[in-house]
Parts: sequence; structure tokens; C-alpha cells
Amino acid sequence: NGMRVLSNQLKGDPGGMAKLIVKLQSCELAHQISALAIDAMGELGILYGGSPREREGGNWQWNYMFQLGLIIGGGTAQIQKNIIA
Repeated sequence: NGMRVLSNQLKGDPGGMAKLIVKLQSCELAHQISALAIDAMGELGILYGGSPREREGGNWQWNYMFQLGLIIGGGTAQIQKNIIA
């Protein structure tokens, strides 16, 4: 799908459904990776906001919430799946 989007851009055509599919998959994947990182940190993974034992400066927690906002902000996953179908 990424190659479809790239070839359409080179031709000057709109991305069509391929853009929606890539957006849906990439947002969900990034959200799942962030969740995995938080789980891997264990009980310290939930610390946020300058805690002395916070890991990675809270980047994984921030990214987890940011990706969730992108998923919701671009239309819920169910709506995007309905459009694609």
C-alpha cells in the first residue's frame, strides 16, 4: 500500500483508499508498539510527569496517548474500516 501511495503521488493522482489503509495500519501499529514498551517497563511504565523513577522521560506514555488521539482524530478505526470496505 505504501508503494501504491508513492506511485500515485509520482503520477499526480490522489492516493485513494491506499492512503486510508496506510494511515489506519500505521496509527494502530504505533499505538501497539507504545503499549508494548509501557508493558515491558512493568510497574514503572505507568509513571509520568517528572517522577524521579520515570523511564525514558515519559516518551512512551506520551506517544501512547498521542497515537490514540491520532486514531480518534482521523475518524475512529471502525469508521475508517467501513469506508475502506
